[in-house]
Amino acid sequence: MAILQLPLPIAANTGVTPNLKMMKVTDDLTTITAAGYLKFSDLQGYDLSPEDEIHVKYNASETDDNAGDLAVLKVQINNGVITLEQDLSEGNVELPVSVDHVAVYASTDGVIKDDPAIAINAGSFQAGLDGTQGKYILYPSGTDKGRAEIECSENTNQAVATVLVDPIEANTTFHLPSPVVSSNLYIQVSDKSAGLASDLQAFRVTASWDDLIAGGFNTLVTAGVGVTFEILELNISSDGTDFSGGGGDRNLQFTDGTSIYSIIPAANLQSLPNARWGDTALPFPVTAGIGTPTVSGENLIVQYQGGSADYTAGDIVISGLLHQLS
Repeated sequence: MAILQLPLPIAANTGVTPNLKMMKVTDDLTTITAAGYLKFSDLQGYDLSPEDEIHVKYNASETDDNAGDLAVLKVQINNGVITLEQDLSEGNVELPVSVDHVAVYASTDGVIKDDPAIAINAGSFQAGLDGTQGKYILYPSGTDKGRAEIECSENTNQAVATVLVDPIEANTTFHLPSPVVSSNLYIQVSDKSAGLASDLQAFRVTASWDDLIAGGFNTLVTAGVGVTFEILELNISSDGTDFSGGGGDRNLQFTDGTSIYSIIPAANLQSLPNARWGDTALPFPVTAGIGTPTVSGENLIVQYQGGSADYTAGDIVISGLLHQLS
């Protein structure tokens, strides 16, 4: 990289403040604004002072006169060290910027930049226009880890869908359930309560063999005082580890201590499939109705049922969706 043209004085500007000078370099803006990039020994005896204003063409080429970008620089001199500082006065742009990235203000003087940590708007944000679909695309921190997209389907009756977070008592993270069998998972509710959306509770729990031994259990959903649930959806995933060892032969039941909502047969615990509530591996209840609510205040759990020996290895991933009735 090189300095192609020093910031030499222009004869017509002699004695004028600020003194306008021109400079041309092949280096980028970050390089030329570093302290000490330009030295007094580079100036061939010409003067440089904090009253000078330098118009620089950077990223220039020795062979292509059209190559390069422009910036205005101020001169700072401290203990003999020259620092060329980009002049970001009112209305200027903090360079470089990225094509199609959102611009925000970098200072109260009107300086514009892009890619802030947080972009703030005092009002609402709108994606799209009437007749032009818009959506929000959300990326996680890791690379090649997928993304989330929020978009709107057409409503022929022009209805407006609103997602409202009601007041909550503590900081809360809400998780959307992960579908096991189908790539599309729908939440279907009735009109029983005006606040029904807040009554839905999804869960995803891994129950391990060592939670279940010796009459143990694993809690899927914890019920508060006076709380009852209706099960809307249950799923098990082949992502788990097949149960084995110890001559284990037990089934796994879903219960609130009173009703049994499903029993996974031992054969399916020992060779875990993907299954949805109502499948052979995760059958509907035999002694209770599908919509039978849990007992008030009792947790929904899984525990062994039948057989004569516990397993010594294995874990099962269970997900589901509940409707809180009270």
